[in-house]
Amino acid sequence: MERNLHIEGLDLLRKATIIGLVGALIAAAAGFIGGMGMAFMAPRRPLAAVGAAIGMATAMTVLSTIINLVAWYFRFRGWGCLCETKVEDFFCTTYTAVKWGLLVAYLLMLIGGLAMMAAGPRIVGRMRPGGMGGLAAHATGGAAMGLGGLIALVVAIILLIAYFKVARIYDAPNVKWGAILSLVGALLSFTGVLGAVISLIGLVLLYMGLGTAISNVQSGAAPKK
Repeated sequence: MERNLHIEGLDLLRKATIIGLVGALIAAAAGFIGGMGMAFMAPRRPLAAVGAAIGMATAMTVLSTIINLVAWYFRFRGWGCLCETKVEDFFCTTYTAVKWGLLVAYLLMLIGGLAMMAAGPRIVGRMRPGGMGGLAAHATGGAAMGLGGLIALVVAIILLIAYFKVARIYDAPNVKWGAILSLVGALLSFTGVLGAVISLIGLVLLYMGLGTAISNVQSGAAPKK
């Protein structure tokens, strides 16, 4: 029974990683398309280019957040299973942080992103009546997204520690390197392509590492107390 909990938990985390990988690919593609569109529009229609850039960036954030919410469901269930194994107390701390911390963070980012998206057209026409209201709505949405991002960063650090423990307990070193690169990629997301590439590599390593962990449990080589 306990072995099944280990496998179920690791498999749920692996599924969450796959969903995260899809989200990273979509975000990278959207960022590239948005950048190319702005480059072509900027010389002739600068205001339209700015509006398009704001809209694309916000839409990308909203889409990414929705995908992350799906991944969140598998992730908190996975850590819940690992918590039930009682192989490591910190897994229960991670479960709580992921279940409630990430949920609040993603909801704040989603609400903030939607508010910024709605305010975008009004910002482009800020010289007309209602423009300042658009700026205020955009600032409020940005603050909500910023707070959500801060909470997500704290949870990401907790997850990094937890994945280090997974790598040790289940003898799967790729989990550790994947977690490190995923966090670095997320921190470098403002760089665009560079951050996306690092995140993709990290998620692939994490997926491979969790597969190794499952194989080790099935063969009886893990978990290590």
